[in-house]
Amino acid sequence: MKARDLGAVVDAASRPAAVLSFQFTFSASRAFELRGLKVAISRWSIVLALAALTAGCRTAGVVGEEDVVGTEEVPDLPEGLVGEDTDGDGLGAALEELYDTEDGNADSDGDGVSDAEEIFLYGTDPDDDDTDGDGLTDGEEVNDYNTDPMDPDTDNDGLKDGKEVEDTGTDPNLADTDGGGVPDGVEDELGTDPLDGGDDSADTTDSDGDGLTDIEEELWNTDPNDADSDGDGISDGDEVHLYNTDPDEEDTDDDGLDDDEELELGTDPTDPDSDNDGLKDGKEVEDHDTDPLNPDTDGSGTPDGLEVEVFKTDPNDPADDDPFSVDADGDGLNNGEEALTYQTEPDEEDSDEDGLNDGEEVNEYGTDPNEEDTDDGGTDDGDEVEDGTDPNDPDDD
Repeated sequence: MKARDLGAVVDAASRPAAVLSFQFTFSASRAFELRGLKVAISRWSIVLALAALTAGCRTAGVVGEEDVVGTEEVPDLPEGLVGEDTDGDGLGAALEELYDTEDGNADSDGDGVSDAEEIFLYGTDPDDDDTDGDGLTDGEEVNDYNTDPMDPDTDNDGLKDGKEVEDTGTDPNLADTDGGGVPDGVEDELGTDPLDGGDDSADTTDSDGDGLTDIEEELWNTDPNDADSDGDGISDGDEVHLYNTDPDEEDTDDDGLDDDEELELGTDPTDPDSDNDGLKDGKEVEDHDTDPLNPDTDGSGTPDGLEVEVFKTDPNDPADDDPFSVDADGDGLNNGEEALTYQTEPDEEDSDEDGLNDGEEVNEYGTDPNEEDTDDGGTDDGDEVEDGTDPNDPDDD
């Protein structure tokens, strides 16, 4: 994840850990005003409008008039929209569903970083303890080594962070640990000591002129005779040295968009969800025609991911952004109730396919709209109602 200028001045020189930095104050209008992150809260709505992605800036308090202001706090989101936060991790039930985390477990993947911190602060996967697959857990990267949990090779020296920490003893934040002039990865490949600057010597031949030496190409598993090994329109050297992408993988973050497409769109080719709205960039572009750089495309209060994945509303239509005023499937329950209260499908009138629509089950018969045979008597609820038996009494099935 790279620092970029999105309305805030960011010093990218110290970029070890990618974070989203912000400061907030609460006002009577129920809105948080954040520098770097804006969360505007109404009764049913939340706007997550990202203003800056920063790197290595986690200092609490005001840094300077032109600098990003930082804190490690996760904003307290309104229960009315996102449901109860049973595990105290900062995510209500709707957000836990959206990000596929465990409701009741503040750290779903057990990596030492809470689910909400992973999503809002670091951009890591709260369901994967080692998001970048470098051999260090996200918690170790953030809390112990100050490396980037979204980048398997923080210093771009050709060695994964985990190997540097656990094997070579080199500094995962310094490409040439011994200062001898040759990157640690090249030394490891050549068999010289990356901790001894006196033995540094390497062939600098670059056969394809892509900015990576032939030896570095071996480290990155690229073709030393092909300047763009993965065919994504970006030279191998630029992928490694400029964009931090994988020169052997055309879609580094596996979000459905090739790296060159992301650069053209302005999305982050190392982050599958550039705007942190719960939808992958590719899905926004290819499936929903939403803006992968705007978490609330229709601008009326509910993030695109919540609209698509949880409330089943249209992320391009501001008129349906209050899920508590929309009944998409016409079953007598509004979308908000279905998603947050009953955990039924807001766009399927009969979630358990028992012959009774969800509203009938809740409002008329007192049956479970997620269980086709509420009383476990052997007959589906719909059949019981049709036969005149009680769907809540197993003895008459």
